[in-house]
Amino acid sequence: MAFKIVGDLPDRATAGLLLEYRVKIPFLGWTPWLTEIKYVEEGVSFMDEQRVGPYKLWLHTHRLEKVEGGTKMTDEIRYQIPFGVFGSIAHLLFVRRTLGKIFDYRRQRLNELFPSSEAES
Repeated sequence: MAFKIVGDLPDRATAGLLLEYRVKIPFLGWTPWLTEIKYVEEGVSFMDEQRVGPYKLWLHTHRLEKVEGGTKMTDEIRYQIPFGVFGSIAHLLFVRRTLGKIFDYRRQRLNELFPSSEAES
């Protein structure tokens, strides 16, 4: 996996919480990524924003919805790649695919942990 969480995860997300990751970038190796939980609407949604990392912009909103038999989680991600045309080429070659793999893995893990849940990206 090209993505690792550093340290222990808290029991719950709260505004101001900082989360540290390591992301593997082709040809550059592992790089730090720090996100901050910007807001939490308990049981409804929360948003994380990149503070340090590989993106020019990263805003990730997680929305939770009660559905029959469980909870559905939907992700809305707004991001921009740095480095102009070179970043655009990198996005086409591997960034989009890597993000897809990360969210596919998370969906798989959520389905294993919570069999009646639905996760969408």
